[in-house]
Amino acid sequence: LSNISTSLLRRELDMKRLQIIQLVSYLGGFGLVAMLLAAMGWGAWSLVIGFGVQTALTCGAGFAIAQHSLRPCLGGDRGLRVFGIKVVLTNIANWAIENMDRFLIGRFWGVPALGLYSVAFNLSRAPVGMLIDSVQSVGFSAASRIQEDDERIRKSYLAVLSALAMVTFPAFAIICVEAEYVMRIVYGAKWLAAVPLLAAFAVATPIHGLAAVTGPLLWARGAVEKELYSQILIAIVLLGGFVLLRHTSLTLAVWLVPAAYLLRFAFLFAALQRLLSVSLIALFHALAGGLMIAIGALFADATMHRFWPDETLANIASIAAALFFVVLITRYMGKWLICAELRSILQGRRDESSVVRALCQFLRLAAEPA
Repeated sequence: LSNISTSLLRRELDMKRLQIIQLVSYLGGFGLVAMLLAAMGWGAWSLVIGFGVQTALTCGAGFAIAQHSLRPCLGGDRGLRVFGIKVVLTNIANWAIENMDRFLIGRFWGVPALGLYSVAFNLSRAPVGMLIDSVQSVGFSAASRIQEDDERIRKSYLAVLSALAMVTFPAFAIICVEAEYVMRIVYGAKWLAAVPLLAAFAVATPIHGLAAVTGPLLWARGAVEKELYSQILIAIVLLGGFVLLRHTSLTLAVWLVPAAYLLRFAFLFAALQRLLSVSLIALFHALAGGLMIAIGALFADATMHRFWPDETLANIASIAAALFFVVLITRYMGKWLICAELRSILQGRRDESSVVRALCQFLRLAAEPA
């Protein structure tokens, strides 16, 4: 029921009130009720009740704003029903893929390996999960409104890819090479066996992000089945790959995941390319800035490791040096590293938002000439 009102808010691009609802309901359900019940000794039931409170708050607040009808409607447009069935099947396939690998890992490598795999996977997804969810929601709603304007969608898509690459490529490149230090800080020395898995997932996550922002545009153009086909393809690749690699080390087999994600993005981009005429050169220009910054960050990290004898201090100094390089190069070369589409959008909206204006100032982007 709460999904109806939140979907209506997304359709109207009322993201501000939607985020307020989600934040307040989460803090009320888990931050207040669940923590209070946990302190009183309710154990796992504190989480169950907290989730119920969160959902009830979301449902009530969403309905108060959206004011939609509560009367069931079993009729409607046939095309919309077909579209909805495709969406349901795609989401089921997506859920199956997200869980099939865990089933196979537990089956072939055992429960301890599954624990390491899950910890590394969740740690890699946590930093970018909320960002991707937000981009997906806004992207689908916005593209649906202008679905006949191919040029505008193409420009926005490349701009989002460029921004995503600038953020995720350097960040996860650092996580990949500093996986041991990250794991030691977050989970402790007992989980160091998961370090090789985290390194592989750090490569997979940015690719997952690229695919995640491509799919909603296919949905907006009515080509939901394209993402469904990509999910089936990835399911076959993961199933066949893990079966073939079941006698090898998990640290080797896990690299099948970024390879499968890359194949999925290539499939989705090829489908979108036929709909919007997005060239491979335009894709390269959108991703090139993020790749260059990531390579520079890796060089800064490796340089500090080479000249710093103490391992612990070297890790801290290397990450600090890599982050400093990312900030420095973005500050003084960012306007050349982002693609032309993103640069144009930022310059065009400079006077509409204080956040965009601050970002333009940081990137040293001049106002777009009248």
